[in-house]
Amino acid sequence: MSRDLELFVPGFPGFATPEWASLLSEPRRSAARQYAEFGGGKSSRLDENDYMRLFEEVGDQEAQRTAIASNYVQMFGIKLALNLGIPHGLRFLRYDVETDRILASLPLGALRWILENRATDERGSCGVSPEDREAIIEYGYDPSEVPSIAAARALRRLDRVKLGELLGGFTSPRIGAAAAKVIARRDADLAFAESMDWQKLRAEAWALRSEKRRRLLEDTFGIALSPPVSRR
Repeated sequence: MSRDLELFVPGFPGFATPEWASLLSEPRRSAARQYAEFGGGKSSRLDENDYMRLFEEVGDQEAQRTAIASNYVQMFGIKLALNLGIPHGLRFLRYDVETDRILASLPLGALRWILENRATDERGSCGVSPEDREAIIEYGYDPSEVPSIAAARALRRLDRVKLGELLGGFTSPRIGAAAAKVIARRDADLAFAESMDWQKLRAEAWALRSEKRRRLLEDTFGIALSPPVSRR
């Protein structure tokens, strides 16, 4: 059995929520506005909406979401370590677009430590039954050891959702909102920049400007012109 357990990282409400959706859209909107202002006001220049459309076409939104999700796990992990008092080993795995959740892994040894040392304090059982708690704690420390039937069942019952809820009990319920504000100030712009294919953007922008210029000349002088040859 794997010694790492998967969980949905708590406190993350998903990119479908306005607060977290803005971490994706606002850097794009800001960059589009700056590019449009730099280009001037000529009819053949690209406007803010043109750049937003180009960003949508050439950007890697999955990479942008992944970068922000990874930043959140790092921040959550720091808070968790401070509250638990141990280096727990929480590790970002991926952002799951289908569930709009973040997947991470936790070493089994860290879970055992939490159940043994923190599950009987003022936080109660952390949602784990006494029988399951005892079975997991007794699961040996030898990496080659095969878990008992009781331990295997206990770990199956402690699924991604329940394990995330367990860890969430050791952090503030407001951690998601606080993290979103920090990421907006510190990480969102970089996540957007690193998700863009800037060479492809320049080529697409040149093609779009040329097309707008061609249409302007046709409308002004009534002359049909051939489409521009792509620079790509």
